[in-house]
Amino acid sequence: MIVQGPLALNWRWRKWGVLPRLENAEITNANPPTRDRLRLWTDQWIGVAGRPDWVFVKVHTHGCLPANRDVILGAAMRDLHVTLQREFNDGRAWRLHYVTARELYNLVRAAEEGWTGEPAEARDREIGPPPVCSR
Repeated sequence: MIVQGPLALNWRWRKWGVLPRLENAEITNANPPTRDRLRLWTDQWIGVAGRPDWVFVKVHTHGCLPANRDVILGAAMRDLHVTLQREFNDGRAWRLHYVTARELYNLVRAAEEGWTGEPAEARDREIGPPPVCSR
């Protein structure tokens, strides 16, 4: 299974001040997370047919690179999480869930099967946690 991350034209952050940048939700020192980028990611409304109320935002980084350390561990990332909690976790329009790749797979499969329960209840639905987590 391949889960598509957001892919869009970012008209607010232009290359050479003219061309829109390609937005792919990569977080690096050159592409720090911002409120505008977060909005662009959610505006893509990536989901599964049959569950339009579930929006998946897959963000990626190569966090082990020394050049990315400041953005991954610094103020920009803290601000991203504050924004996520404030604007995407109101309990009505949005409920935020941080998930692993395994849990994301389980949620997508549950959505495909018409799951009507809470997302948190489907995290281990098909593929359970690794044995090391049950100690």
